[in-house]
Amino acid sequence: MGWRGIITLLGCATLGGCIFFVEEAEEFSSVCDVAGPTKTQCAACARENCANVINACCGSDSCSGTLRRLEQCTTAGGGPACGEISAFIDPVGDPLGAAVGAGLASTCARACPSGEPLTGCTTRDDSCSCDGDDTPNNVVCDNQSFQDAVCCADLGWPGSGLDCRCDQLRCRQTSDGCECSVNTSGPLSRCSAGRCCVSSGRCECGSRDCYSFETEVSECSAAAVGCSISNRERRASCSVRTE
Repeated sequence: MGWRGIITLLGCATLGGCIFFVEEAEEFSSVCDVAGPTKTQCAACARENCANVINACCGSDSCSGTLRRLEQCTTAGGGPACGEISAFIDPVGDPLGAAVGAGLASTCARACPSGEPLTGCTTRDDSCSCDGDDTPNNVVCDNQSFQDAVCCADLGWPGSGLDCRCDQLRCRQTSDGCECSVNTSGPLSRCSAGRCCVSSGRCECGSRDCYSFETEVSECSAAAVGCSISNRERRASCSVRTE
């Protein structure tokens, strides 16, 4: 695998991926094998969003340091190596390495977090959780892990004896409208019908007025509900890392 030419970074958009001009470059059918069979979210994001510049980097002698850090980053799924790549900008001495760093920082910051993990987390199809006593790992558990996720942590999180969970909000139709919670079994993730009333981690829509302990909202959604247990609070992320 080789590379012959000059690459100019045009820009990276979070949703659009990395956009590059490659002159006189060989065509690559797949991403060069930087992380082997790694199945981390970081590796998947790098392959999906920055395949062209990673492939070009594989064929450049000046890019060996970046590739070494990229392998460490994607294999672990996060850590200091990811931060080193994202912070690396040397368009003169190593333009390809700088392009990989800019691409990773722009499109894969969430999937390839820098810093050391402080929490140990596990993930499932529609939920994830972190335990303050588990061995720290690079698993990301936050409100972007699932569509319409609600994350709730014990007060004082993170810490020993504490935990944090992100669950997908579920809604179902009722005879008077609809209801939603993380414990509801239903095909919907949000709903509205008549007047919607929320109390802690539960939201109902229907013809009745809201009770004094409820708050009226425009619709039942993950943004509207709180945590169902009083000693827990909403969090954007259960997984925590050093800066």
